[in-house]
Amino acid sequence: MYKRQVWAEDSDLITPETCNALPAGEWRSGPTVPVVGGESALRLEGNQSRAFMFTAGDVILTVRTDVKSFVHLNPDPANPPKAVSLEFVSGEKTKRMIWGDPTAFGPEIAQQSLHAGPLPPAGRYTRLEFTACESGVNEGKTYTGLRIAQSNGAAWWDRAGAVITSPSAADDPLLSKEAWARAYRETARDDPKLPFRHDMRYLLGVSGTQQNDAEKQRLANYHRDHIYAPFRAELESEAHAVRRLLSEQILFGLTTPATLISRELTEPLPAHVMIRGQYDKPGDRVEPGTPAFLPPLQQQGERATRLDFARWLVAPENPLTARVTVNRYWQQLFGAGLVRTPADFGSQGEPPTHPELLDWLAADFRESGWDVKRLVRLLVTSHAYRQESYASPARLELDPANHLLARGPRFRLDAEILRDQALALGGLLRPELGGPPVHPYQPTNIWEPVAFGGSNTKTYVQDHGPALYRRSLYTFWKRTAPAPAMITFDAPSRENACLVRGRSNTPLQALALMNDVQQFEAARAFAERLLLRTSSDGDRLAFAFRSVTARTPNAGEQALLAENLATQRAHYLKHTEAAQQVLANGESKASTALPGPEFAAWTMVANLLLNLDETLNRN
Repeated sequence: MYKRQVWAEDSDLITPETCNALPAGEWRSGPTVPVVGGESALRLEGNQSRAFMFTAGDVILTVRTDVKSFVHLNPDPANPPKAVSLEFVSGEKTKRMIWGDPTAFGPEIAQQSLHAGPLPPAGRYTRLEFTACESGVNEGKTYTGLRIAQSNGAAWWDRAGAVITSPSAADDPLLSKEAWARAYRETARDDPKLPFRHDMRYLLGVSGTQQNDAEKQRLANYHRDHIYAPFRAELESEAHAVRRLLSEQILFGLTTPATLISRELTEPLPAHVMIRGQYDKPGDRVEPGTPAFLPPLQQQGERATRLDFARWLVAPENPLTARVTVNRYWQQLFGAGLVRTPADFGSQGEPPTHPELLDWLAADFRESGWDVKRLVRLLVTSHAYRQESYASPARLELDPANHLLARGPRFRLDAEILRDQALALGGLLRPELGGPPVHPYQPTNIWEPVAFGGSNTKTYVQDHGPALYRRSLYTFWKRTAPAPAMITFDAPSRENACLVRGRSNTPLQALALMNDVQQFEAARAFAERLLLRTSSDGDRLAFAFRSVTARTPNAGEQALLAENLATQRAHYLKHTEAAQQVLANGESKASTALPGPEFAAWTMVANLLLNLDETLNRN
């Protein structure tokens, strides 16, 4: 921390107890006197020096980090001094800082002093500054003031003080009674004749444990009234400014999104071909470039930058970026890309199943201005995507991997889509865009075993309210401990890049879909939506089936659903406590207007529908 303290502005009078001789010059006021602040200025004429005593014996000032003294000088235009100087008043051997002719104070002083430059312009005030370190008063040493001096001529001097830097307020004798007493006590050991104007010396000579309550209070009152009080007004305004800036900084940190930015190095780091791939055997130095079989890189300067590379990626002459992007969206919608090795578009990978289609889609995507929404709409409205996924045994034998696109794709939905689909059917999904990540339901003690000791994510703290139902895109993802509901359905960890997700079929997946609190809560909310429809059981079942499968149930499916509903009703009419347990899952509140057994029965039917093969797979 630092503070600016003005020690002399309209006067610098000190008592004879702290100064043996009266200072030179005099403070003058009036309409013809130029001032920096206040009403008076100090006039020095001829060869004179004067000490501004910062402490007057009451405060032992110690250099904590550094101290910069300052004073304002206005040389007389008619008779300016040959030189002026500043010097710290200290028990240490100090040096002067001279402005003007260094020899004006004599050759010996000139040899031992520092030269700041020419004398400042006459007729106006200039702020002169000098640090304690330059003067020779280093950290841990004490000082009592600033001595000014001038050679010949005349000048006005005003507003002298110091900019004091301290590691903390606890080490500043002007702010801390303990620091003031400690500094005075330590200095008094070396100088037992150190003057003190008041009868506080004996109190400063003993430790706090040896003082009674009255003496402690007396010492505290003296520091408050005589040491801290003269500077309180200026310090308080600065303290308020610091507190305001800190509060604004905290506010900005909490409310302003931050992101990393990149910048080119002034001197780029060298890159070498590593012999046989060994990091400690660099070979020839290489510069940024692109493969020879692709269009050349158009660089703007002497060396290619990342901006040049970004422009090259989307250049019309570069066919690779649009092809790779289109292939990834095709893979996401059809389960497999037109190039079935998305990690390798080179000669070692599989060739496209439909090369002309890939070329056309890539060109159309690029010419549309890289419009992803348009590309997705084009794919999902195509005949290839809208086909049914059923295939006869003969077709399966002829084309088991569906390279010929003779049937629609069929694959299990990704983990995020499964969760979002269940929440949407239950009317719980919060579709808002953007915002910080959220922490939905997870098992207890899920992060602790894999977290580092000082990690700020060592303990998983679940969110509540609407945050539980945000889209899965916003789920907080811990790289070493992904959400179990995600990895159960083959979501990869974030420790490595993943271009193709694997798809497994395990009993654990069925267990999660039927029992996970988020899935079961979605089933209960879905059942509530069904019960609020003023229709018959048959209409409700048909509506529920069509909501999850996008088709109307046939007679057999309708009969099975009706039979299951009757079974569940009979069970929960006999076991009302079990019905209440079904309705208690999740933090969202179940409707109390619906009969408990009926509500629970429909919840189980909804849970069954959410676990249908057609619900979990793209058909």
